[in-house]
Amino acid sequence: DVVARSSLVLTNMEPVMEFAFPTLKKVIDIGGIVATKVKPLNEHWNSILSLRSRSILISFGSIARSSTLSIETKRGIVKALSNFHDITFIWKYETPDDQFASLEVAEVKNVVLSAWTPQNDLLSDSRVVGFVSHAGAGSVMEAATAAVPTIFVPLFAEQPRNAAMMEKNGVAVVYDKNHLHDTEKLTEALRNIIESKEMGSAATRMSLYLSKRPFSPRELLVKNVEFIAATGTIPSFHPDSIEMSFVELHNLDIIALFFFILLIISLVIFRVLKKIL
Repeated sequence: DVVARSSLVLTNMEPVMEFAFPTLKKVIDIGGIVATKVKPLNEHWNSILSLRSRSILISFGSIARSSTLSIETKRGIVKALSNFHDITFIWKYETPDDQFASLEVAEVKNVVLSAWTPQNDLLSDSRVVGFVSHAGAGSVMEAATAAVPTIFVPLFAEQPRNAAMMEKNGVAVVYDKNHLHDTEKLTEALRNIIESKEMGSAATRMSLYLSKRPFSPRELLVKNVEFIAATGTIPSFHPDSIEMSFVELHNLDIIALFFFILLIISLVIFRVLKKIL
């Protein structure tokens, strides 16, 4: 009821990426408003990207920690990455000095572990050609803006929806988290985002949509808030449903009438058949 009677509703959505669905005039989509400005990479990250002509970033966000994955899963991931000798994999791994990293990852020359990564800055570099992510809202927006084909491994909350949305747009592959240990499947998914020209074109097109938006999220926020501040609540922005009863809102009266008519017809048919038989 609070949302229904609000003057404006601001959502962390971006229309050019979203599924099509009915909405209201007072719903303003400002997805990407918290996106950070891209900064030049320092010498350390430049040197890592220069190790090979192409790089792929792996990051599951700040909540899900790669270092806490099972040994079987981590081994499966590393084995899959080792199949791409000409690509550097930068993996956000929170404990890069642990036993697994020291004994098993150190032997794989094309994998670089780092407790932290400047994600947006890396994705915006043309040498980064792919991304493996958890499909958090920020990561989805950054990958789309940078035109980077992505493997999304949704973990919880809105992430499965985000991943499905981007797969529908043709810019990503959705990968089951329970199959991260499967070297063969992960290798196939990586090869898909690396080699698919269709996905690369779709990612470039999505980036163009975002860069050519008539208004930035910040402009939409400021202009609409200023508008409501100056005019007050606009009655036509409210749906009629807020004044409806529970019965009206859910069409229970119509449903009841339908079943009543169905019952009458059934009784008539029953009586006719009874007389005939």
